[in-house]
Amino acid sequence: VMGGDWAMIAIHCPEKVIFPNLKDLDWEDDDDKKALSYAHLLLGPKLWRLTLRVGDDAHVNAAVERATSLLNTVAYQRPPLRSLNVFIKGAKTTIREALINVVQSTELECFQSTLLLTKKEVIALAKCKTLDNADFCCFPSLVQIGDDVFAEGIFPEVASMTMSVDNLDER
Repeated sequence: VMGGDWAMIAIHCPEKVIFPNLKDLDWEDDDDKKALSYAHLLLGPKLWRLTLRVGDDAHVNAAVERATSLLNTVAYQRPPLRSLNVFIKGAKTTIREALINVVQSTELECFQSTLLLTKKEVIALAKCKTLDNADFCCFPSLVQIGDDVFAEGIFPEVASMTMSVDNLDER
């Protein structure tokens, strides 16, 4: 579906959800600058798995803004989301905040992201009582998380975790 087609679908979709029974949405940015703007039409009340992929080409900033808006919509709608996978090049603060809004408003069991997370975002993940599987990247400063963080209960249900530390000095 191309950008213009999405606009036509949006006009003719009175319920504002095209697939109310959709449980699994895998959205990949394909250089269609407008298509991601209409992804909210696919966010139904039964969504349990969301995967967003945004490349690193010329329009990445606009695509990341739209992905941020989509994540904030998910946080607001609070579907029964159990799995969130976000593969985006770039570490804008607004999208990381939107990720954490989703984490805090849903009962995620699986979280995977290529965004570099700060201490604040890792702590929010660590407090998620339903999280079973976590795979994320963080800044090197997080290797030395203080005892104050551990006192709050770190990843109580996680059975599998991959935490990659990005070395900014090598860039």
